[in-house]
Amino acid sequence: MSPLPVIQNIPEEDLPLPLLVANKWEFLLQHHQNNLGIYVYAIQDWIAGLTGASKPKQIWADLKRNHTENIHLMDSIQPLPYVASDGKTYQMDFTDDKGLYLIAQYLRATKARPQLSAIQKFLSEAGAFVDAVRLEPETVITSGAIDPDEAIDAAIEAYPPTREG
Repeated sequence: MSPLPVIQNIPEEDLPLPLLVANKWEFLLQHHQNNLGIYVYAIQDWIAGLTGASKPKQIWADLKRNHTENIHLMDSIQPLPYVASDGKTYQMDFTDDKGLYLIAQYLRATKARPQLSAIQKFLSEAGAFVDAVRLEPETVITSGAIDPDEAIDAAIEAYPPTREG
């Protein structure tokens, strides 16, 4: 959807999981980071990347209409500036990483969407909590939320080395 490079000068080990997914499956994912360091992501970019759909706006409209019961998803949506391929700026819906994971769960994998199935598997193996441990291990470990040895084992299991080939 956007010709802009959206992952600029961020070492891969510091990328949040949604940006790792966008990198791995080579789709653009516009994002904003607030002054607290929290990322929000363009929902239509995410849907287009997962499904290959040329009209993610319609898929997003259907998801919003059919999943109003999901409080986190509905509360996490915020309209923010989005720079389109024509260079114009529009207001588009953005959400946090958990909102993106919920959207990925709601989308149905079909033969026409082979990439979606692979991304869903990758997300399920990685897990949002493991991503939090990877990005802020001291915060999560010192909070008592997880045993340090379990955190290390989970991070190693979730992020195996990539193989070129």
